[in-house]
Amino acid sequence: MARKRKNTTSRRKSGFRPFRAMLLIFAVLGGAFSLMAHFATPAVDRADGMVADASDIGHHIPDMERKKREAGYIGAKALQLHAARIRGSIKDPEFYMGPIEIGMRFEQFQNLSPAPESIKAAQTGVIGILRTDKGVFTVYFPRAQRESQAFRLSYTQTFRFHSEREITQHLGNLWGKPSTSECDRITYGNGEDCRYQWWPVNGVRVTAQLRTTNERLHGRPQTVLRVNAVDERSEGRRWAGYRTAQR
Repeated sequence: MARKRKNTTSRRKSGFRPFRAMLLIFAVLGGAFSLMAHFATPAVDRADGMVADASDIGHHIPDMERKKREAGYIGAKALQLHAARIRGSIKDPEFYMGPIEIGMRFEQFQNLSPAPESIKAAQTGVIGILRTDKGVFTVYFPRAQRESQAFRLSYTQTFRFHSEREITQHLGNLWGKPSTSECDRITYGNGEDCRYQWWPVNGVRVTAQLRTTNERLHGRPQTVLRVNAVDERSEGRRWAGYRTAQR
């Protein structure tokens, strides 16, 4: 009887071993999958992974001039209005982005950024550069004189937590539907390059370039926004004078 009880007990113990083995296998597999998921998740870049950067995009793009409403025109009046825009409006164009604006004097820019390295010589004028936490602003002047007026503005900023759609929606709220738009795939960096144009915006031609790339396997895509605003009248006169001088 003692031997029979011993054999029965040994059978009962041996019956639990496969179940324990399965539990052990599941535990090992669960730990392995957890480690794989941890390493597959892209690490947050502490340098630009601030919580504020993931908030509303309006906080990271500087204030810019909104397009003013115009009266509706049809037929011949529409053609006359278009011709008047090409020739140049009677009023001076209005456009600003952040601290810079079309028509601002060279002296005003120097008061914003008195550092000598912020002024660079160009082919037919000078360029002023202003670096801020909201991006890089560039102002183009025909001459390095106090009363010289800005005829072109430029703004550049890099985004890692906002999509191209968010940015274009914000720009559309400012200037409406673009006059022209086109996008091309970028052969390197697994990205796309899109260009938009609004004409006119309060007498100024505005263009925007959005280049989105993702060069890292597990990194976040980055979008570079560049906005240009040009006073066509001033730039046209400047280039005409430059060509005449060259002859």
